[in-house]
Amino acid sequence: MRKNHGDPNVPAPEKRFECEVCHKRFQYNFLLKQHQIHHTGEKPFECSICQQRFGDKSNLREHQIVHTTERPFVCEICGKAFKSKQVLKSHELHHSSEKPYLCGFCGKGYSRLSDCKVHERHHTGIKPYECGTCGKAFQNSSHLKRHKKTHGTLSMPMHHGT
Repeated sequence: MRKNHGDPNVPAPEKRFECEVCHKRFQYNFLLKQHQIHHTGEKPFECSICQQRFGDKSNLREHQIVHTTERPFVCEICGKAFKSKQVLKSHELHHSSEKPYLCGFCGKGYSRLSDCKVHERHHTGIKPYECGTCGKAFQNSSHLKRHKKTHGTLSMPMHHGT
């Protein structure tokens, strides 16, 4: 049977295999089996480098890029390249004129909630990232990371809330 590709005159393929948990239906049994892993929490696919486990082989393949210098996901607007599709999608918000997250203090708009929260720290003075070596605190983790270079260490930042 042909796929309908949105053509109302072509019947949709029959989906005979049903998930007993959520009743979603699938055309092929192997697709049902792949889907059922989401309900069991099983993670049969393991990264051979860091041993992190995944429920889906495609998620494992995407993860393995972090262990390489490869950056296959490229922003069509500015050409910047990223290791994951997720990070690219987050980056693309910078190019958007839509800014749904507004600062509760001055009303400035942001396309990402995380950027808005970092900005609001300028108003509150909250500095949740503290240097474990000297105790100096920073409003965001990248400033702490830059500071740690002055100590010759890049250990993980201590995070004290938002």
